[in-house]
Amino acid sequence: MPSGTWVHIKVNENMVPCNIPEFILLRSYLGVISIDPILAPISFSYWCNKGKEPFKKRILAEVEAKFDFPAHIKHWILQSLVARWHNYRTSLKADH
Repeated sequence: MPSGTWVHIKVNENMVPCNIPEFILLRSYLGVISIDPILAPISFSYWCNKGKEPFKKRILAEVEAKFDFPAHIKHWILQSLVARWHNYRTSLKADH
């Protein structure tokens, strides 16, 4: 995504994104972050430990720098990212 670009994510009353193209862009960006070895190291065995809070905050800051979204979907963003990270880690283990 070009520097200085900021994408607004709208959600309806059920917390479902309304603007699909922008939502697809957010999911793609989460996929890119999930394979970043600095933001999401594959050496972690589990993301729910308290020691992972600095990584979670840094990831959310990275996403917030590019996307404008309601604060209450931060949990969904982290869940989605962890799921993508886990899939990536599993595929790496299967390949090697």
